[in-house]
Amino acid sequence: MKNEDNLFLRLLDDTLNKNVKENIKNNYLKDLKNITKWSCFSDYCFDDKNKPNDVVTFSLVPYITDYSIIENHIKEIAKTDIKNTKSIQDKFITFLKEYPLINFSFILNDRKEIFGHTHDIRKENVLQQLNLTKDLYSNWIKNQPEKELYYRKIIKTIDSCISEVKRGKKINIYIDVFLVAFLGAYVSYIILNELKNIEIFGWFSDRDKIFDVQNGFIVNIFNNNLHCLLYDKQIPYQFVSSLSNSNFDVFYDQFIKIPDYIAGTLADYNMIDNLVSKDKFDIMLTKYMGNNTHNNFVFKIFKEDNQFNCAKISILKK
Repeated sequence: MKNEDNLFLRLLDDTLNKNVKENIKNNYLKDLKNITKWSCFSDYCFDDKNKPNDVVTFSLVPYITDYSIIENHIKEIAKTDIKNTKSIQDKFITFLKEYPLINFSFILNDRKEIFGHTHDIRKENVLQQLNLTKDLYSNWIKNQPEKELYYRKIIKTIDSCISEVKRGKKINIYIDVFLVAFLGAYVSYIILNELKNIEIFGWFSDRDKIFDVQNGFIVNIFNNNLHCLLYDKQIPYQFVSSLSNSNFDVFYDQFIKIPDYIAGTLADYNMIDNLVSKDKFDIMLTKYMGNNTHNNFVFKIFKEDNQFNCAKISILKK
């Protein structure tokens, strides 16, 4: 597949421009446009053979209350992740509804085929994407010579990625790196593009094999995508993240519970039969996601008749 980013831009723009962006701008962001510090927390549930869906969720949280206070509050009302919890407290549902956070989820059951329907085609398209990224950094060196050492370090990392893929290694993982980084940057752009000013923006993700690739290479891809999407805004801001891998505990574990509960629920949700496997997932669907058009948005990117489509998923209360 060529021009993956352009395909995603078209799919997402065509879907979200149908009232979604306007709804977010006029409702969710109505009283938040002066907030200059934001974070995006993400989690995903991919390739679980016991679940009907592959899902990634991004939760954007404005800095209006000291994060340590919110962290402690989440720790009290959600003792563990959704996989290990037996029940969900009403206080956690209330927090999700009333705190000014916003969630974007994508169901990606056909995600591997976005880069091609065979292993060899996927390999070539991943290599193409890596080389395009390398070219981008090379051009930035010309325009920003003061950052040459930093950019050359990233180019060296990209060369290592290219070597891995040429040997046929980690191709599916690299596909996930590019998809997650683009989707996360896109939904972050939706929020940041409407703000009057941006001081600091951070992206913090749950750690697994996607985040471990080349010591957090995905962070560079996310940052690049966001920078390009916000290019016309011309507002300098500080981008922050964490390069810890899946072997470390991190300070934002409590915040990751927000996308964890949503992604875990959607991964379990059999939309054809309208069934979930446990009551805790039903609570999330009916008490938080059902009829929620304020701060929870779910989309499905799927292949139909050899064409990729993106659709907004409406979850209704019983």
